[in-house]
Amino acid sequence: MATVLLADTDPEIEDIIHEVEVMCHDAEIGLIVHYEGEDLDEILDSLDAKVIAFSPKGKLTLDEMAAKYKDEEVLLVVGGFLEGDFKSPVYKHANDTVSLGPELLEIPAVIEKIIEAHVNKE
Repeated sequence: MATVLLADTDPEIEDIIHEVEVMCHDAEIGLIVHYEGEDLDEILDSLDAKVIAFSPKGKLTLDEMAAKYKDEEVLLVVGGFLEGDFKSPVYKHANDTVSLGPELLEIPAVIEKIIEAHVNKE
């Protein structure tokens, strides 16, 4: 099962957050929204899941990640949309990193790709 964590999220993008909530709900994927300034370490330490960080510098493709972790609980950490990478210490918690390509994508586009991979692995 997959849960998406939107990390370092700007609270002013309420419309996008709502859109992502609907997308994840419809795909039966969990969603956690972490806002800038909140303690991300606490969230990551409290969950019993493999932590997968999405980054343009990721080592795995989305398909490789889906195959590798198909039978495991995963927390898919996406964020850093304004800076191009995470401001918080996500990588020290990550079991793996995934790249969707070198271009920076908007939040709904990333979630759409995750949902497509989630649906295709079932």
